[in-house]
Amino acid sequence: MSSRTGRAVGVALVVALAACSSTPGGSETSSPAASTASTDGVGQPSQSSSTGGPGTTSTFTSGFIGYIDLATGETSMTEILPHNSAIDVSSDGVRIAYTADGRVVIADLDGSNVQVLEETWGDPTGPQWSPDGSNIVYQDGAGLYVVDVDSGQVHRITDLELGTANLSYVSPTFDPTGTNVMFNLPTVVEDQERYDLWSVPVTGGERTLVRRKATFGDYSPDGTRIAFVEDGGFGDLFVAPAAGGKAQKLATGEIVVPRWSPDGTRIAYNDGSGGVYVVDVATGEPTLVVETDHLPAWVDDDTLSLSP
Repeated sequence: MSSRTGRAVGVALVVALAACSSTPGGSETSSPAASTASTDGVGQPSQSSSTGGPGTTSTFTSGFIGYIDLATGETSMTEILPHNSAIDVSSDGVRIAYTADGRVVIADLDGSNVQVLEETWGDPTGPQWSPDGSNIVYQDGAGLYVVDVDSGQVHRITDLELGTANLSYVSPTFDPTGTNVMFNLPTVVEDQERYDLWSVPVTGGERTLVRRKATFGDYSPDGTRIAFVEDGGFGDLFVAPAAGGKAQKLATGEIVVPRWSPDGTRIAYNDGSGGVYVVDVATGEPTLVVETDHLPAWVDDDTLSLSP
């Protein structure tokens, strides 16, 4: 485990996700093109791109959504500033989902061709694509919802008993079939708060326990394994059989929201101390790919998105 300072950084990474504000954010939903220069919220230039040469590590400090090429270390930036949300990339690597102005929004990777899903109005956070791109799951307060991308229709799939939990973001993700959604929930056991992974059908219905003492779960692309962070989040990264069984520790840190690569060989994560890493699942060898507080998601096997 990292230091208390590392935990504080990790908490900061998901504080927007965990917030349940009733006031929509003020992000733009216009169609900006990819940019190489912009400003931060106070009019100061914000870093847009950098290229890491041999023996160097790229950095990314923009408040906007960005990308990093894992082969070259080159970073680039859009002009999309999501509100209260990490982003997700569709499995075909063509579109992103994020939240802005109190709605779920989808767009091309560069921020063009914006489509606002109006029926998601509220305080949505953490949108995640289904594998076939037809649905997006997201959290809004104490509920999980699924929106049909074509029709825009929304339905609530489960209620969330969050109480006064330290971590109110439940980190929903689809299984590889797109028929179930996995999420973490707090449970109080002998006056101690514990987090477990659960699953619920995308159509709603009865929940199924996936794993005790685990948070921030993500299925491997073939559905045989799950990656998760130890109970309570902001801790070490583990991989275990999806059907249950012994877990293997893969990385240490104050890790949040790990994500499998499309080919299932690597997992990307932020370690909570200002670095995005990619760890090889077979060898357990981690590689620092960019210095940033952003959260990673995969565009393809060679590219990560970086969301503030």
